[in-house]
Amino acid sequence: MMKKIILRCEDSTNKRDNKLGVYFQGWLLHQLPNEVATALHESIIKPYTISVKQKNGMAEFIVTVLKDDLIQEVDNVLLSDGLNAIYLTSSKQKEFMIKERVVKVLTEKDLSQTFYQVDAVKKYGLEFYTSTSFKVDGEYHFFPDLRLIYQSLMRKYNVIFENNNHVDQDLLNELVAKTKIVSYRVQSTYYPIHKSFIPGFTGTIKVSCFGNQTLANYLNMLLRFGSYAGVGIKTSMGMGAIEYQEIKKGDRHG
Repeated sequence: MMKKIILRCEDSTNKRDNKLGVYFQGWLLHQLPNEVATALHESIIKPYTISVKQKNGMAEFIVTVLKDDLIQEVDNVLLSDGLNAIYLTSSKQKEFMIKERVVKVLTEKDLSQTFYQVDAVKKYGLEFYTSTSFKVDGEYHFFPDLRLIYQSLMRKYNVIFENNNHVDQDLLNELVAKTKIVSYRVQSTYYPIHKSFIPGFTGTIKVSCFGNQTLANYLNMLLRFGSYAGVGIKTSMGMGAIEYQEIKKGDRHG
């Protein structure tokens, strides 16, 4: 089971701060038991993601837990009745008062139902709402490359549900061959992590699948998973957060 917890807080700055994701990760790890925080820090593919959205005077601090054994530890922190605010001493706004909590759950059964539906759409909208980047052979890639997007999601899916990081190259090649980006609106960004600035991108793309229905169903499932797991590098520090939308025939935005 994957669990997403959204803390909606007052944002008095009315100015986007890309460092909030890093600060929020530091705050969260400090709240967890030492042995849990250490295990998370040492894990290669992190079993959680963090992102921050700022809009209309509100900041949403979002944590998605991808592994069952971590859910209770995070719940004890974020859903505690005693937690009224998030304190980020390094940010311009030090105190973020919590006004609302929202909890969402996505199970492996939910994903299976997505895969087996008979009428899955073949066009999807993806919004990369925090800076997204990929690293290949030591180089940053900061454009929405479908191969890198699918490969990242497939690897994460297998780590979470199959306990291995194997990627089926034949399936990956088929996905790449039978999908394409039909429109995009993206911009380059730099995401600050400590003293480094990682090149990335934000924005939206629309993807069309012209493979068979089974392939479309698999892609639909994979993108739905990605809306929880994130994509690319540093998703535990605020990068690679995405939202996805099915675009039905006749949709005004399709």
